[in-house]
Amino acid sequence: MHPYFMMPKDQLARVKKQKELNKLYAPYYKKDGVWINHFADSSDLKDNFEIAKILTDNHSVKMKIRPHIRTGNESIKNPEYYIDGKTSDLKRITGKNGYDKGFKKSNAQGCSVTIFRLDFDIFDPEKAAVDLTNIFNPERKVDNQPKIFEFYMVRGKRSVKITKDDVLSGKHIDLLKMLKD
Repeated sequence: MHPYFMMPKDQLARVKKQKELNKLYAPYYKKDGVWINHFADSSDLKDNFEIAKILTDNHSVKMKIRPHIRTGNESIKNPEYYIDGKTSDLKRITGKNGYDKGFKKSNAQGCSVTIFRLDFDIFDPEKAAVDLTNIFNPERKVDNQPKIFEFYMVRGKRSVKITKDDVLSGKHIDLLKMLKD
């Protein structure tokens, strides 16, 4: 730090954190219907924009790509999006228990919505439906249930919005089938 701006060391961490949080107030610019913060994470911007564009086109939602904020607690990555004003994060499903892990991470990040990107070649909607039914099972321990009540599934250029009520009523099965080749 420059000597003109000397500060007690015990205050430095607080000032750095506040500087990062100020990014939340930075302006957004619009590209193809998606709002992007000037401090968005450049390393993820291409993928985040692609998903945001798919959701904007398929669901007429207002998508904002949030700023990348480093608050000192890097074990919890900050969420990438606002979907219609709700804090949201993108989770890539790559293996067993992927949905459950994705919901748990979203809960830890304080998200209201989760977006699952299904990157595998073979998608089995019936298997995904069973996994989601087990996750939202009302008999499951409360500590293990997601606090997320709506989520999006994206595969290729297709996407569906699913709610907890859709899962509990069985409607999610038909929605998931819309993602199959």
